[in-house]
Amino acid sequence: MASSAANGADTSPFPPPDALERAVLVTGLAPGTSEATLRDFFSFCGKLVALRTRDVPGGADAPDVPSSMEAVLVFDTPTARQTALLLHDSALADVRVCITPAAAGWSATPPVPPAAAAAASPAAAAATAAAPGGGAAAGGADAAAPPNAAAAAAAAASAAAAALPNPEAIRAFFARVTAEAARAAGALERNPVVTSVRAQAADVDAAYHLSARVAAAGALARTATAELTSGVVAAATTVDETYGVRRGVATGVETVGGVVGGVRDEAMRNENVRAAVGAVGGGVEAALGMGRAAVGAAWKGGEDLVRSFGPVVEHVAGVPPAGGGGAGAPPAGPTPPPTTTTPTTEL
Repeated sequence: MASSAANGADTSPFPPPDALERAVLVTGLAPGTSEATLRDFFSFCGKLVALRTRDVPGGADAPDVPSSMEAVLVFDTPTARQTALLLHDSALADVRVCITPAAAGWSATPPVPPAAAAAASPAAAAATAAAPGGGAAAGGADAAAPPNAAAAAAAAASAAAAALPNPEAIRAFFARVTAEAARAAGALERNPVVTSVRAQAADVDAAYHLSARVAAAGALARTATAELTSGVVAAATTVDETYGVRRGVATGVETVGGVVGGVRDEAMRNENVRAAVGAVGGGVEAALGMGRAAVGAAWKGGEDLVRSFGPVVEHVAGVPPAGGGGAGAPPAGPTPPPTTTTPTTEL
């Protein structure tokens, strides 16, 4: 499929300069890939606002036979473009495609045949330099000496480390898996068998009113539950009103309280009971009085004991008794040094 520009329909630069941050370049497409296939493949990424495709010639041997196709897609947001870049190396129409950021002036740059592109790639240049007889130093006196065992082991370790997938590659892999799953789900939705089954199910539902009957059964069940609950409450209310259950319980509680009060009053009318209650009250009061007296006596005895120890404490501490010392007075302590007063000179 030739691009619009190639057919002369549109010669404006593509992608537009103000859309570069939203555009991707897809190369390695199978010849004849339709725009509908591209739109379906990238529908998971976001809204696609512009798309152009063009054929890539087959080289000198078959310049008129397209070897592949390439396309530039412009999305509505940079986020959609980032999602599309994660689909790099995914299978589209049974071939692996390369997805990279689109460059300015793509529509004005002729497509490069795959053979010429491979020859100009950095990987091809490196392979040429590493081949026997290749490179500036090949075959000369300055040719590099064979690496020793340590260098070979280090090179092997570096190659093994480089072969490990990095986090970006892992994230890109899972993004491709997610995109493939979404594409497969979309294809399943459009599958004729699934569409036919859904149509037949809709016809059966319309013929037998299954959805309406299920909804009616649900409503009937809810109504029956509400009526059953209401009936149970009404029956309980009827039993209560007929047999006075709550009123009987309240009356019973009140009667028991009256009986207890009557028994108490009747007992207090008996002289012996009143005398016994009075005796118990008097005994309790007497016991309280004795306790208060014992506490007071103990307190007074403690004060007397403290006062009796006063002279002993004063004697041990060397404090002379009132009225001065005497022959029996303990020796006085050391005399404090005299206080020296500095004379003040008046001006």
